[in-house]
Amino acid sequence: MNLSRLVILAACAATFLCVPAVAGAVTYPAGFEEQAVVGGLTRPTNVAWAPDGRMFVVEKDGLLKVVAPGGSAASLVLDINTRVNSAHDRGLLGLAVDSQFAQHPYLYLLYTYELNPMTPDSTSPMVSQLLRVRIDSADQVTEQKVLLGTYTSDVCPAPADTLDCIPSEGLSHSIGTVRSAPDGTLWVGSGDAASYSYVDPVALRTYDEQSLAGKLIHVDRNGLGLAGHPFCPGDSELSHVCSKLHAKGFRNPFRFALRPGGGITLGDVGWDQREEIDLISTTSGGVSYGWPCYEGITQTNGYKGLAACEAEYAKGPDAHRGPDHDYPHAGSRSVMGGPTYTGTDYPAGYSGSIFFSDYSGAFIKRLVPSSGGGYTAQDFASGWAGVALESAPDQNLTYVSFGTGGTGAGSVRRIVSTAGNASPLATIHATPTGGPAPLDVSFDASDSRDPDGDVPLSYSWNFGDGSPAGAGVAPSHTYAETGNYTARLTVTDRRGKSASATTMITPGNTPPEVTLTGPSTYRGGETFSLAGAAVDEQDGPLPPGALDWDVRVIHAGHEHFAATPDGVAQIDVDAISDHDADSHYRVILTATDSDGATAVQTAVVNPETTTVRLRSAPAGASLSWGGTSFVAPRDLTTAIGYHTSVGAPATFDQAGALFDFLNWSDGGSALHDYTVPPAGGTLTATYADEGGVSQSGGQPRDDAGPVLRFTGFDARPARLRGLAFDESRVRVVHVALRARARGSKCRWWLPAKKRLSAEPRSCERPRWLTASLSRRGDGVRWTAKLGAPVPKGGYRILAQAVDAAGNRSRLRSRPGTLIRIRR
Repeated sequence: MNLSRLVILAACAATFLCVPAVAGAVTYPAGFEEQAVVGGLTRPTNVAWAPDGRMFVVEKDGLLKVVAPGGSAASLVLDINTRVNSAHDRGLLGLAVDSQFAQHPYLYLLYTYELNPMTPDSTSPMVSQLLRVRIDSADQVTEQKVLLGTYTSDVCPAPADTLDCIPSEGLSHSIGTVRSAPDGTLWVGSGDAASYSYVDPVALRTYDEQSLAGKLIHVDRNGLGLAGHPFCPGDSELSHVCSKLHAKGFRNPFRFALRPGGGITLGDVGWDQREEIDLISTTSGGVSYGWPCYEGITQTNGYKGLAACEAEYAKGPDAHRGPDHDYPHAGSRSVMGGPTYTGTDYPAGYSGSIFFSDYSGAFIKRLVPSSGGGYTAQDFASGWAGVALESAPDQNLTYVSFGTGGTGAGSVRRIVSTAGNASPLATIHATPTGGPAPLDVSFDASDSRDPDGDVPLSYSWNFGDGSPAGAGVAPSHTYAETGNYTARLTVTDRRGKSASATTMITPGNTPPEVTLTGPSTYRGGETFSLAGAAVDEQDGPLPPGALDWDVRVIHAGHEHFAATPDGVAQIDVDAISDHDADSHYRVILTATDSDGATAVQTAVVNPETTTVRLRSAPAGASLSWGGTSFVAPRDLTTAIGYHTSVGAPATFDQAGALFDFLNWSDGGSALHDYTVPPAGGTLTATYADEGGVSQSGGQPRDDAGPVLRFTGFDARPARLRGLAFDESRVRVVHVALRARARGSKCRWWLPAKKRLSAEPRSCERPRWLTASLSRRGDGVRWTAKLGAPVPKGGYRILAQAVDAAGNRSRLRSRPGTLIRIRR
C-alpha cells in the first residue's frame, strides 16, 4: 500500500488559501460583467503587465509565466520551485514589473524561501526573499539577484540593523506584495509572521526598527534604503534595516496598491476584531499602525495583557495611527487593498474610487469621499473570489482567481462595463454523463440567464460527436458510439451577446465506484489516516495512481487548501491544533479510469469536542480565549487538542471594589498558552481585593499603596491633574473620566478616539488614560491629557496609582461631587 504524509495547519491570514467554502455566482452592479483573460493556470497568485503588452503571472508553487500581447495562454518563463516553500499560505505571492521597464527590464518576485530542500513545503519556520530577475524580449531570464532576505542560513536570529532577514516562522501573514513606484523605488509588505491561534510575543517585533517583520518597506531597485528614511534619519548606512522602513505596526499587509499622484492603499488583515484599510502617505513616513497592541483603534484582546503593550499604551493615543476605514473581522475576513480607478470606460461617479476587496468575505467595495470628510464604503461585487485585484493597462479592474479545482483551474479575469448589454450566463446539466452505449442523455440549460433581462434566450447545442446541432432549452441526444465527447452549449441574448459552457459525456464507459474510509472525528495535534480505493467496470480495481486527494479545512465560511498528494492509496493527516471547534475537514477523493471517466467520494471529519469552563473568583473578570474576550463565567464547547491562549486582566472592578490577579488554577501566568485536554475541565482566575484609599486622604494600610489626590481640571489644554504620595516611589498613575451614570451604564472618555463613548458602557470597566509624572516635593504631580476639548456637563474622576512594589490604590470622586465643565 502506498503511503503519504499530509501536514495541514490551518491558520487563516486572510490570504488566498482562505477560500470561500460555498461558491456562488459573482454579482456586479447592472452594466458590469467579468470576462476570462487567461485560463489553465495552477494556483496563480499575482499578475503584472510590461509596457510592450506582455502579461506576467506567478503561481504559488514558484512558477513565473508569460502571456503574449493579446494571447490567452501562458507559457513558462522561470521555475524557482526548489527555492520556494508553498506550505499553507506561503509561496510565490508577489510580482511587480519595473516602472521604467524599457531602461530597466526587471521583474520582482516575492516569496517564502525553502530552508529545507530535502523536505520541501514543510511547515517548519522559514524566511522570505525578494528576487530581481532581468528578462529580455524573447522571455529569457538573463540575470537574478536577491535584493532582500539574503540571510538564509536558518530562521531569523534576533533583529539587528545589519541582519537582512525577512521572518516567515508562521504559516501565514509574512510577505505578500511588491510594487514598483514611478520613480523606480520598490515598496514591499511584510507581516509579523507570528502565530494565528494564540498570543505570540514575537508579534511585538513589528515595533522593532531593526526588524523587517510587520513593516512597509521602501528600497531602491538594488534593495538599499533611501535618503530621508524616517526611522533613523541620522544613519547614512543604507544597507541597515532601519533605513529601509517606511511604516511599522502591521499584522498582515498582504495586498496594497499605489495611488496615482502618490499614496498607498494598504489592507491589513485582522486577528479577532477589525479589518483595516490604511491610506498611507508615500512622502511622510515613520508612522506606527499599532499591531499587535492595537487592532484598529481598540486595545487588542490577549495582547493587551503583555507588559510591552502596557508600555505602548503609556505613550498615549497619538503614538499609533488608526485606520482610514475598518470593518468587523467576523467570519475571518481577509482584506486586500486595491487600485484607484482612473479610466473612462466605467460610468460617471467611478473615477477616483479607491477599490478594496476581501477574499474570505467574497466581496469588492469602493471607498468614495463622504460629505462630512473621510470615506464611505459602497458595495461593488459579491460572491467574488480573487487573490489580487489589479488595474490593467486599459484601466479595467482585473483579478487573479486562485481556482478551487486543482491543476489548471486558476485564471486571470477582467471586470468591464457593458453599457447595459452584459453577456448571458450559460449553465449546462446532463443526465447521465456515462454508461453503456448507445447512451441516451438529457440536457438542461434552464439555469442559464441574462443579467440585463434580455429574453428570450436562444440555445445552440454541439453534442461533440459530429451530429447536427441541437436547439432548445432541454434537448435529448443519443450517443451511438463509445468514446469521450465534449458537449457545448451556446446561449445568445436578443442583442447578440453570447456565452458558452461545456460538459464531458462518456458513452460506453461507466464511471468507477469510489470507496473512502477513515475516522469521523479527529483530535488536534494527533494523526488520523484516510484510505481510498476504486473499482471500474471496464478496468477492474484501479491503481493508486488513479486517485486524486483533496483535503480542505473548513472554517467560519472559508476553506484552507493544502498541497495534497496524488497517486497514493492512503494519506496520514497531522490534524490542526490552531483552530477551534468551528472547523472541520472535508476530504474529496477523485478516481479516474483509463478512459477519463471520473467519480468522486467526499467525507467529513469533525473535531472531537469537550467543555472548558472558564471562571473567575470572584466572578465578573473579563477573560480572553484565543483573542476573544468575555465576562466570566463562560462554558466553552471546544476542540480537544486546540492550542490557544487564555488571559486574565491584572485588575478588574466589581461594584466599586478593585481586585488584583493572583493566579490561574492550572498554574499559568495571567496570559499563557493552553492546550485543551481530552476531559476538558475548569480554569479559574483567582483575584484578591486590594483595598483602597479615599479621596479625603488619611493614612493607608501598610500594603494599600500610594495616596492619591485630585487637584483640578484645565479646559485648555484639556487635562486632569493631581498629586500622589508613596513611601517608596509612584510608578504609574492611570486616570479615567466618565459622564454621569445611568443605572449600571456610563459614558467613558475614550482616549484613542478623543471623545465620549457613543453608547453607554459598563461603569465597572473604566477606559484608562496613562498620566505623565513629575516630581513635587515628597510626592509626584500627575497630569492626564484628554487630547481634545471635553463637552460641557458633569463628570466623575477615577484614578489609580501603582508603587514600585506593585501595590495599588484607588481614588474616586465622592458621591455627589462632580467636575462641572462649562464652555
